[in-house]
Amino acid sequence: MHKSKRFNLLDEPWIPIISDGKTAKIGLIDLFRNLDTIDEVQDPSPLTTVALHRLLLAILYRNLKPQTLEDWVELHSKPWNSVTVLKYLKNHHDSFWLFHPERPFMQRIEIANEKPSSLSKLQLERSTGNNSQLFDHSADDATIAMDFGAAACAVVTTQCWAVGGGKSGGGRPNSTHGHQLLGATLLSRGPDLWKTLLLNLVPMEFLGDTPRNFFRQSQDLPTWEQPLQGWPEKRPILGISDWLTWQCRGLLLIEPPAKIDQAFEVIVVQGESIVDSPLIDPWMAYTQDDKEGWRNRRINPEKAAWRDSESLFAMYRQEGAKSNSSVPLIAYQALHSEFPECAGSLTVDVIGMANDKAKLLLWRHERFRLPAKFFTDESAYDRLRQALETAQLADKCLHLALRLYAEEFLTMGNRSPDTKDLSNHIRAISRKESYWAALESCFHRFLQQIMEEDSMNIWKADVVSSIERAFGDSINSCDTSPRHLRAATKARGYFNGLLYKNHLKEAKQHAESTA
Repeated sequence: MHKSKRFNLLDEPWIPIISDGKTAKIGLIDLFRNLDTIDEVQDPSPLTTVALHRLLLAILYRNLKPQTLEDWVELHSKPWNSVTVLKYLKNHHDSFWLFHPERPFMQRIEIANEKPSSLSKLQLERSTGNNSQLFDHSADDATIAMDFGAAACAVVTTQCWAVGGGKSGGGRPNSTHGHQLLGATLLSRGPDLWKTLLLNLVPMEFLGDTPRNFFRQSQDLPTWEQPLQGWPEKRPILGISDWLTWQCRGLLLIEPPAKIDQAFEVIVVQGESIVDSPLIDPWMAYTQDDKEGWRNRRINPEKAAWRDSESLFAMYRQEGAKSNSSVPLIAYQALHSEFPECAGSLTVDVIGMANDKAKLLLWRHERFRLPAKFFTDESAYDRLRQALETAQLADKCLHLALRLYAEEFLTMGNRSPDTKDLSNHIRAISRKESYWAALESCFHRFLQQIMEEDSMNIWKADVVSSIERAFGDSINSCDTSPRHLRAATKARGYFNGLLYKNHLKEAKQHAESTA
């Protein structure tokens, strides 16, 4: 149990920021006082970056909570005024102690008698429990020291991104995932931190449709204002600030001796569960499953996020649509429609973690710049979909050509090859990963030029150049035997025929002739 009050998050520096191109750490009071002069909050871990933005949004929702689009526009039209938020924080100063005898920030004293673990439990990039060794080779019992600021970030991050699947002990239910593992978070970015937070502080009327109507409940309070109750418990969501600060884990940092300003151990157990837990988070895109209904769009470990941009940025709902974008993007589209003077192009970060049950696989952080036309012209979205379909079609052409090569190489056309041998050979020679990697920068250029007359032909030319290079690299990775040369010649002719048949070669030739 904590014996003293130590490290208040309002006053002590702990939030990583970028301001005037320089990095620093500041407390919540200084951050909200200077919200419009800070470029951004950014931690080396994108998971922590998301978690900190959710904490800041919870504070803003508690104090500002725009109800309508008109309320939101009024906030957009005025400079940042810190008076209300600073008064709120100072009134709740006692709620923000990292170590506190009764109520440490986003922690629970009730679990003080449980067995403590290494702080590696709070570092998702470390190899603890079932986690893959993503970025280090530490062990569960390794001694990890964190300064108090880093420990505070780890607590906030764990409450968003904790990985479930383990036994919690003490008669508690097994551990469940944190909410952010449900899908990819879309974080709209503005020119400064105030504008970034404002772009994500969507009006309450956009959160009122089923199944998000629980965000409109009037008794909404962040976790530090709620009365202490039994632990753990299963309860309904009180509202948006409650959701943003939900304690999916029971945590308690072990307080070090008075003269030591580093933490070494933490107690971790299963936290609060949600009654009728919803799958939809306003800051995530979601897709419709015929059996399970709407589900959050997850990070795919096999491909970059830009390849899923059709569903991530699906703001135009048509009859029978299977995808829908995040609520901030839908609200920004409405802002474009009703108050175009307040809106323009928009930068969006896509951040998420891929996991296989309780095992972490990787995280992604990709940044997109959506042109203004994307919010006002539905044909821009249609072009995006067409561009991605073109890229996928070229990938299919590559696979078919390599399949023909493998069949000819393995059997000289005299018999059908063994299915397993065929798959292994294609996998061994294919360089399709390099194709998709080469297209990424081309895609971002296409996105900026999406409504220009020749943008689609230029994109198709980039696709053909990249797929031809991938085909050549795949074939050239083989030997130089007569068997190989015969198979390669046949596959190359087939590959070129596929490109012409699907009208890809013509686009490249057109782009080259007009260059």
